[in-house]
This record gives sequence, structure tokens and C-alpha cells, in this order.
Amino acid sequence: MPDALDEVVDWKPVFIDIEGAKFSTWRGIPNNPDKYVVIGDFFVTGIEKPTPEQTEGIRAIRKDLIEEVEPSHLVFKKVIPFAVLTLWTVFATIPIYIPTGAFSSSPGDTADSKLGVIRFLPEVQELAGRST
Repeated sequence: MPDALDEVVDWKPVFIDIEGAKFSTWRGIPNNPDKYVVIGDFFVTGIEKPTPEQTEGIRAIRKDLIEEVEPSHLVFKKVIPFAVLTLWTVFATIPIYIPTGAFSSSPGDTADSKLGVIRFLPEVQELAGRST
């Protein structure tokens, strides 16, 4: 699949620790957002946008190759005087999806975006069904 991945052209802030300026989380913007999505957020120390050197190798994936699911597992919570940052991931999925290990950040106590999980193609699902 030569077009399964595409470039990430920019990063938008999800959470910025404006009080202590110690950390921030960022969500990737794909070159073609109608066709591609970046799975998960990027956590950096400091409040500056991630540099190309920091994000080298991170790519967007074609939307038809993933399934977007609600994150269900809280992995981190940071309470600072005027804000809360939570990091969420997919804890378990049905057998035809593979969790990516990515996380979604949220400026609050609940997950506010979905995370992509890799979806097996129909022919792989069919083979998996035959082997059981």
C-alpha cells in the first residue's frame, strides 16, 4: 500500500502548562486531513511546538485502515492549580483491531477525542476466521 502513510505538516496544541511552562501536548495535522489521520498526541517538555527533529518519522495513516474508538484507560493525570491534564489510551479491543500504544491528551477529567486502532483488512479477517 504505497499511499497508506502521509506527512504530518503541523501540530496544534491540546494542552499547554501555561503556569509552569514545563510541558505541553500536541495533535498532528496531516497533509490531507480528509483522507489521513494522526493517531495519538505528542508530549513535549516545555511549551514550544514540537520541532521537526523531535517528530521525525511520525506519519499520518489513511483513515480507511483504522477504526476510531473512545479511549477507555486513564494512564496519567496531572492536577495543577488552574487546570487538569489527563492522558488516555485504548485498553482492550476486539480481536480484529490492534491497539497502537498511542495516547490522547485532554485538558480535563474525561477523554475528549477518539484514538485510532489498526484495522485488519477484510482478507486478513477472513483468514483469521478460518484458522480458529
